[in-house]
Amino acid sequence: MTDFNLSSSGKATRGFSLIELLMSIMILAIGLLSVAALFPAGIVQQQRAKDDVDGPAVAKAAMDMIRSRLSQEDFGAWTDFYTEDQVDNLIGNGISNEEAAYYLRDTDWPWQRPALVDSSTAPASLRGTVDVFNRLGYEGVCDMITDRDFDPQFFRYFQSRYFTGAGAPLPLGIPFSVDREWPETPPVRAEDIAGLAPPRVLFGQAERRWPPEDGSGRAAQYYWDFMLRRHGGRVYVAVFVYRAIKSGGGAATWAVEPIDQQHAVPFLKPLDLGERWAAGHGDGIGVGGQVMPLPGTTGDFDPTDTEQSWQYPAQYIVDNIGQVHRVTRGRVRPNQVFPDGQGVRLDSEIPAIRVDGRLFFEPGMSTVEIIPQTMSEVLPYQDTLSQWFETPGVLSGGFLVESQDSIVAENIDLIDRLWFVPRTVNINGQEWELIPAFVQVEQL
Repeated sequence: MTDFNLSSSGKATRGFSLIELLMSIMILAIGLLSVAALFPAGIVQQQRAKDDVDGPAVAKAAMDMIRSRLSQEDFGAWTDFYTEDQVDNLIGNGISNEEAAYYLRDTDWPWQRPALVDSSTAPASLRGTVDVFNRLGYEGVCDMITDRDFDPQFFRYFQSRYFTGAGAPLPLGIPFSVDREWPETPPVRAEDIAGLAPPRVLFGQAERRWPPEDGSGRAAQYYWDFMLRRHGGRVYVAVFVYRAIKSGGGAATWAVEPIDQQHAVPFLKPLDLGERWAAGHGDGIGVGGQVMPLPGTTGDFDPTDTEQSWQYPAQYIVDNIGQVHRVTRGRVRPNQVFPDGQGVRLDSEIPAIRVDGRLFFEPGMSTVEIIPQTMSEVLPYQDTLSQWFETPGVLSGGFLVESQDSIVAENIDLIDRLWFVPRTVNINGQEWELIPAFVQVEQL
């Protein structure tokens, strides 16, 4: 017998069948899932918007703190740590055209990161501390990591030095200002040693977080680290602002610590890609001048490889020229490729960079040999330019030019080093995800 109900009008009515009810639930579920899928993307976009607002503010606060402890007068040239005769001998005979120092002004040095405490030998109170001039290493408080430890050949001449008890030169860190001529032999008097000691300028981990540590126990939202270079006799600072997220949660706190004998932040990636960076959105230039994808961005890609994480979307990059690039299209999956074959794209063109040149006049000859140098950028050796109309320059794309309308056939490898915030790092068995928020480069 079929059940039915009588309405007030006396007509029979029936309810929903089980099939109709299930179909309604399915349609509702699809709608809810579609709406729910929007929340993660919305949260990511909201966090990026927050980073875009807060990142510059944190960078400005960092620059204010750095300027409160450092000034242009605190820094010196790497040549200050040699006698005049030693400098002449180095430039004349000791430094080959295959070394970076060959192409730099004597007063300048490329990007360097402050010395970093090795937490395995340091007191807990010094964990994550960066020491601009490596005073802790000079005092023997603990082991320190410098760029010279990571790449001793490239940074061979760019750091200050001292003498051990046996009279051997000891690299210290970023060159500091000295008010006397460096001794030709190791100093033996205590007053001479004290007068040549590096300044003590430390930035603790708690100071390089935002909001600043105030004893309230509130969690940090951002962290910042920095590096410096001397260009044209002036010191510049690059500040990296980022977030640190511990995988799996837990109570562990972030502190910048060495990875493979170098800083975790910012991370240095020397480029050995065999091609050149060109102007505009991550294109490269092939040997024949043809436009190619940005070198290194179309082959194998491992998201867990620290050295490759500069290719992530929204990544900030500082190159050896001091320009900041942001990745607008990056890679997040292993061996990811794009249908158009263009690889990773950057948000801006590589601008024109002016280049200085050492001029060598041969007696009785009308030609002038111009060895290009970029003050604090490293360029490979170039052959003699017999005719020129102005100081050589580098146009976007890395072409050496003699004049506005004449381009030398040989290209120059313009971008050879990158600094960035690695996306995933493993320190002492703990994995962290580091998310860049902002990068700022300013004169000190």
